This record gives sequence, C-alpha cells and structure tokens, in this order.
Amino acid sequence: MVLTVSDINGNNKSINALVTVLDTIKPTVLTKNIDVYLDAFGVASITPVFINNGSTDICGLDPSQFTLDKSTFDCHDIGLQTIELTIYDVNGNFNKANATVTVKATDSDGDSYSDVCDIDDDNDGITDLEESLDCTFPMDLSVIGNALSTTSTYFDQETKKIITVNMVKSSPTINGYSNGDIEIANNQNIIFTFSSPVTIILKHKLSSINKFSSDDNIN
Repeated sequence: MVLTVSDINGNNKSINALVTVLDTIKPTVLTKNIDVYLDAFGVASITPVFINNGSTDICGLDPSQFTLDKSTFDCHDIGLQTIELTIYDVNGNFNKANATVTVKATDSDGDSYSDVCDIDDDNDGITDLEESLDCTFPMDLSVIGNALSTTSTYFDQETKKIITVNMVKSSPTINGYSNGDIEIANNQNIIFTFSSPVTIILKHKLSSINKFSSDDNIN
C-alpha cells in the first residue's frame, strides 16, 4: 500500500509501506455430549465431528487439524469419558474444550455385564475362554508332532481349571494321537509337566490309573 503524509503547508510525500495483518484470536469451541455403543468386537471409535457442535472463527476453521485426545473405546471404557476436542483456525490459532462421551454396550441377559464384554456369556461359572479350549477327555496328543518339546493348553471339565501341559520327548519318533494315546518304543521316554494335578490313564498291556502332581515325570 502507499502511505502519503502532508504537512500544514500542503506539502505531500508518498512512500510504499508493507502492512501485515495478524490473526491472533482463538477460535470459539462448542461441543456436545454423546453416547456411543461398542460393536460386536467390543470397540467403538469417534472423530472430532461427533462432538463438534458448531465451533466458529472469524477467519474460518481448518477441520483437517481438529483432534481428540481419545477416539477409540473398549470394554474398559464403559461409562462416562471426558474427551478433549482441539480445533484450529486457518491461521493456526487453536482452542480446546471438553465433552462427555458415554460408552455403552448391550446387556441382553441382564447379568450386569455387557454382552460383548461378558467373559461368561451363559453364566455357568466357566469363562468363554475356558469353554473354547480343548477338553481333557481325551487329551489330544497329536500336537506333539515331530518337535521334541511342545506346550499345549487344555480345559479340565472336572476341576474347571485351565491346564498347561509341557511335553518333552527323547526322540522325534514318539507319536501322539488325537485319542490321547502315545506310542513309545523301548529306551524312549516322554516327560509331562502339568500346571495343576491331573489324573492320567497309563496303558501298557494292562491299564492303570495314577494320580500325578504338577512336577511328576512319566517315563
């Protein structure tokens, strides 16, 4: 722009001047409280548009720069969550405000646990994880394969406990089968280590039942 100065005698002088206009005014943040429901996988997500409630700025907003301090929720977040929204204007000024996000999930069986977060859907006292594991009657020993050392996890229906079984064999030719049988030749051995006491049926010509503790070896 051109700046012109005049004195009392009518003399004028003009010069070019550079004027920089600054925007230092923060945008006005308006938020709203919302409810979100966990999906079938136990998660829910939101974006800034979910809680932005008409925020404004005299020079215009830059929605691409809007952020939330938390945008993903899971079973641990059920209830009230205070979420901070940060918005920016086109000149880089920013401002923040909070909103309340209520995280919900359906409880169809009325057991006070949201279905997707319920670790015991049928309320039988056995967790869904335990029920998804193999039962121990019989224990599937085909997992032994050719490896000399194998660890498997089973659920004992009798004791209602998860049992971890570590199997170490002296030879890769020792075979295990899905019906619980093991084929061991002379001078071979296999060592079982159980995380809890179990009952094992040993078959060698005649059947016998023995009770083993978690640190007993079977040769």
